[in-house]
Amino acid sequence: MRKFLLWQASLLESYSISPPTYNSLTNIMDKIINFYNKVPSYVRELFITVIIFVSAFIINKVVIPKIKLILQYIAEKSGEKLEHKEYKRICNPLRIILFSFAFVSIFNILTFIPAKAIKTINNISFVIIVSSFGYLFINFIKFIFLVFANKLNRESNRAIDEGFISIFNTILSLIVFVIVLSIILGHFNINISSLLATLGVGSLAIALAAKDTLSNMISGFMILIDRPFRIGDRLILDDDLIGDVTHIGLRSTKIVTLDRRTVILPNAKIANEQITNLSYPDNIIYIKTKIGVGYGSDIDLVKQKIREAISEIEDISSYPKPIISFEEFASSSLNFMIWFAIRDYRNQFAVQDKFHSLLNKKFREAGINIPFPIITIDMPENKG
Repeated sequence: MRKFLLWQASLLESYSISPPTYNSLTNIMDKIINFYNKVPSYVRELFITVIIFVSAFIINKVVIPKIKLILQYIAEKSGEKLEHKEYKRICNPLRIILFSFAFVSIFNILTFIPAKAIKTINNISFVIIVSSFGYLFINFIKFIFLVFANKLNRESNRAIDEGFISIFNTILSLIVFVIVLSIILGHFNINISSLLATLGVGSLAIALAAKDTLSNMISGFMILIDRPFRIGDRLILDDDLIGDVTHIGLRSTKIVTLDRRTVILPNAKIANEQITNLSYPDNIIYIKTKIGVGYGSDIDLVKQKIREAISEIEDISSYPKPIISFEEFASSSLNFMIWFAIRDYRNQFAVQDKFHSLLNKKFREAGINIPFPIITIDMPENKG
């Protein structure tokens, strides 16, 4: 207390406070100290208890709501609308930590509580506080991740898969759980070295027994990070499997084929195959088709009728511009190669059917013949 008074004196001197004023303040401080020393110990303990409790109550009612407002502001700036329960997952652990500190401080001040009881209370409070810090850290990192993901989605116009978010949350929770458990066991002087060694041996045995499963899980995790495809994308795999992705899991990916069959593929198989994603970067698909007309046909008229058929179909995009190329003189026909873009890959077969039907009709109306394959056999005359 004397050091505090000397510090007060130097502070008063720095502000050029007159000696009478300084002496009066010193007298007031001495009176307060003397009064505090004369007060019974149980009154002092009660006074400090009230101060701690009131301080915790003020922080709970003033500071923590301000933290919630800051989190809401950060989320709204990123365009993320979180439910009330998401903020409670951050604010509630703060309240538990606050009141745990308050109560453990109060119990350590009260002298009438037995030492064993205080030790038990301290241990319980330690477990509660460390666990609450771990829970708070998990939910705060999740909050930051959601804000970052929402910002990334708006900038890249591609949503982060829910499967990746789920895996991220699971791994984060597992890591924090192990750290919290290690801290708590260390506090109670429990040797965790043997436990870690046992877990290491057990993990190795599990890894060897579940090699294929782990391979699929790692591949699934890499798919969710690299994002070569998303749920809803249409894929073409190496084995000519065509279908829409309906689920991306840790172990497998589900694809619904065009004939409505559900194919479940291990992620390790997909990771090692060449994949054609018809949905990326957009839904436009370029179609190539070949048509042959009879020899003697007017090439310019043929190209004109092809252009007319293309222009009359709304689902065919004008950009990229369709290409009509006279490709070759075949054995029985003049062959043309046609490239055009369809606005949505999901309409590919319907558009091709409509285009072929309309082109056939226009060829018939213009008198353009689509020949059958013709083979001419020249047999030498037998003079024998």
